[in-house]
Amino acid sequence: MTDIIMSENIIEIKNLSKKYPSSGFKLDDINLSLPRGTIMGLVGENGAGKTTLIKLTLNQINKDEGEVTIFGRDPINHEIEIKDNIGVVFSENHFSEDFTPCIIERIMRNVYSSWDENCYYNYLEIFKVNRHLKIKELSQGMKMIINLAVALSHDADLLILDEATTGLDPIARKQVHDLLNDYICDGKKSILFSTNITSDLDRIADFITFIKDGKIILSEIKDSLCENYGLLKAAHNDLIKIPEELILGIKKNKFSTEALIRNKAEVKSAYPDFVIEKITVEDIMFYMKGEYNESTAGS
Repeated sequence: MTDIIMSENIIEIKNLSKKYPSSGFKLDDINLSLPRGTIMGLVGENGAGKTTLIKLTLNQINKDEGEVTIFGRDPINHEIEIKDNIGVVFSENHFSEDFTPCIIERIMRNVYSSWDENCYYNYLEIFKVNRHLKIKELSQGMKMIINLAVALSHDADLLILDEATTGLDPIARKQVHDLLNDYICDGKKSILFSTNITSDLDRIADFITFIKDGKIILSEIKDSLCENYGLLKAAHNDLIKIPEELILGIKKNKFSTEALIRNKAEVKSAYPDFVIEKITVEDIMFYMKGEYNESTAGS
């Protein structure tokens, strides 16, 4: 494998922007760092800009402004050596439907300088993928496993996963979680994991980055999110006591209000009678949409 600079952050993105005039969508002034030895969960609604951000990072589409470095290098000027050290999985299958896993292996050995045939077939064995069946004969979940096996079988220092657990049953997803945790345990490798299956990130992510309408709303250590943010439950009139800058999203129903708040300890100290519950990554996604009024939903 080509020598790679051991920078502290595997990915560095500064002031990255991309505009699509026909749709009016803009990925706007993105700043993001992925530290070595960590898993970052990238979350947001469909259309928020997650896949656009990944494709810009991989130089699959041209940026309008900004800077991207991977392993401390520019991915345009050093594309071949950088991509030799990255494993990528997208939600859709990119192999011919007439290929078998065996054919894919013969192709990949000529693509990656550190390709490991035994490692690849070991992953297929773990997930009971028949190496002789054509892709079109396999389930969506098995297709995803083949893509994951390819990404994991050339000793890459960076994995970029876009909805990579789509179609997997709960047991297979748990096995994938274990593989990903093992993958980063040497402290040299990192994962950027875009997904709407937020329970995946509750289990394995070190960082959570939330993107909304092409902008990064937050990017923080997951444990800090769980420590500093909370789900407040109160009567409608009680919510006005909370400083507005501490409220990130609201859900109202007939009798009470729920709000995603920051500085949980500060709010709890000031209002000890308020109920403040722990949050999940899914709570963050839901409440940071803005205000949701249950009484008018669906009307």
